[in-house]
Amino acid sequence: MTLHPISANIKPGRPQQPGKTLPAATEFQEALRIRPDYREACMNLVNALVETPGKMPEAIAQFQAALRLKPDFAEARNYLARTCPTCAGR
Repeated sequence: MTLHPISANIKPGRPQQPGKTLPAATEFQEALRIRPDYREACMNLVNALVETPGKMPEAIAQFQAALRLKPDFAEARNYLARTCPTCAGR
């Protein structure tokens, strides 16, 4: 699988190229299907979903899935707390 350059550097709060975050999210989902423990793909998927209008529920679900697989995934836990303060304890 080859990720496009835009896919590799999605960061929360950084303006994205219009129309690029959803295709990137699809690529990250495929990467996670192949390798569920791929932390960078997990966080990039979350970032892509957070940046896509209407996708916050999916982003939160992805955070929670990552934390179920790896409860000590501090980056995911911290980002979830910043992105959705009311979700952090779930």
